[in-house]
Amino acid sequence: EGSTKIIVRYEYYSAQADAGGCWIDEDQIYINPVHCFLFISERLHEPCTVELNVPKNYKVAGSLKKTSEHLFSAADFHELFDSPFIASGSLQVQKYSVGDAEVYIWLHGNCKPDWERIVTDFRIFTEEQYKMMGGFPFREYNFLVQLLPYRFFHGVEHLSSTVLALGPGEELMNDSLYVDFIGVASHELFHSWNIKTIRPDDMLP
Repeated sequence: EGSTKIIVRYEYYSAQADAGGCWIDEDQIYINPVHCFLFISERLHEPCTVELNVPKNYKVAGSLKKTSEHLFSAADFHELFDSPFIASGSLQVQKYSVGDAEVYIWLHGNCKPDWERIVTDFRIFTEEQYKMMGGFPFREYNFLVQLLPYRFFHGVEHLSSTVLALGPGEELMNDSLYVDFIGVASHELFHSWNIKTIRPDDMLP
């Protein structure tokens, strides 16, 4: 009572390398906030700030609003919970625009992407969904792709991003894995409407 600031320190064991977990190693910090961010039930609708203590060369992939270098904000805790991010010095990224939205494709892991092919195919399914739904529920969307060194396939949807975990990363451009890559990316983008923004009242917020 009467305090203006409370500091809580805790440790979290980040060792789940898939599309829905958290993972930290010498090359990256990957956080899905719903796993490990503390909250106060009565204050879920207040703005939140996230400051990352990471090397200067690290890029940060995700949908949180960047306010300064390695400092990010969310309108409330619901947005924060739904905004996973990857911080790393080895992220690869390309972007394209459809309608009034910018779309980013972030790749992390061992791969040699054919960016022209990837961006062309991503643009095709993004434009098709844009026409089908009559617009986007976001102004920016981020595909966060974890390319793992072993066979894997997993995707998790978020309001304006998705995390895809695929492997082995060095086989990304091989036809069998590439078809899975395009398919799960399109599937997760469609969840921006179905489940994330078009949902029963019982599932809100």
